[in-house]
Order: sequence, then C-alpha cells, then structure tokens
Amino acid sequence: MSESKTDRNDDDADLVAALCNAVGRMDDVTIDLSNRLAPFDQMGLDSIAMLVVANGLEERLGVELPTHLMWDCPDFSSLAEHLRAIVPDPRLQDFVLSEIRTSSDSA
Repeated sequence: MSESKTDRNDDDADLVAALCNAVGRMDDVTIDLSNRLAPFDQMGLDSIAMLVVANGLEERLGVELPTHLMWDCPDFSSLAEHLRAIVPDPRLQDFVLSEIRTSSDSA
C-alpha cells in the first residue's frame, strides 16, 4: 500500500519537530527555534555548532552521516528530507518517538 501525500507531510512535520527538539537539547549548541523554517545560519548555528549537531544526530540515529550534511541541508526541512533518504525508516521512527516522549516528559 502506498503512502499518501498527507501521511508523508505529517511524517515530515513529525521528523522536523523531533530534529528541532533534539538539537535544542544538545550541549554546546545555542539555537533560536522561534522560526523552525529559517535557515540554520539565521537560527544562530555557526560551523562549529553544525558539526556538533551532525555528530549528535549521527550518535542518536546510530548511522554514519556525511560530514557535509549540515552544509548540504540549510534548514530542518531539507535535513529531514535528506535523512529520510539515507537513514533506515525504523531508526527514524524510533528517533521521532523517542523525541516525542522526551518532549512530553519535559512539558
């Protein structure tokens, strides 16, 4: 059975929210999440912070990510799209569910 466009958009929105939550909690990263659609540089991420984010995501997802990931993906939406293409779906689902639980626990 094929996934509908609405389901994919919901999944992408959930992944973007999970990424924002995870990055917002990373040590040594200061980020302005008031506009989740803004490019990373406008959110205050410099090159060192982007490396920290990439390494943190690699650790959380349990897969090796390209070193240029954060430069190829200038915002959370494009990062989510890229991760969908290179990270096995079960790992992404586990990541999203874990971040939803973490977000709910801290609320």
